[in-house]
Amino acid sequence: MTARLEDEFHRALENRVYADIKSRDFPEFLLQAMRRYGGVFAAKQLLGISPVRSGLVELGKQGRLDKSVEALMLQERWNTLFSVRELKLARRRLKDLGYEPDPC
Repeated sequence: MTARLEDEFHRALENRVYADIKSRDFPEFLLQAMRRYGGVFAAKQLLGISPVRSGLVELGKQGRLDKSVEALMLQERWNTLFSVRELKLARRRLKDLGYEPDPC
């Protein structure tokens, strides 16, 4: 079940990434990580970036943090793919930018 859920997350992230590519500059490393290791790994790599990546800040300025990778991770459907620590970090980054994700 986990592998299937990971595949579904990958497709959801891929759809979000390709939609975002059309509207703004998207980090190439994310696409490369997704292609090589999958969406779950790529999402976890994003959390390792410090300070907060400029793309997330830009989404915040546009009022579109609900379209972020962090917001996708926090959705009930996907949150079992990530550790409690990773989910807390994703939630904190969104809150710091003024977005209150749904509780998971």
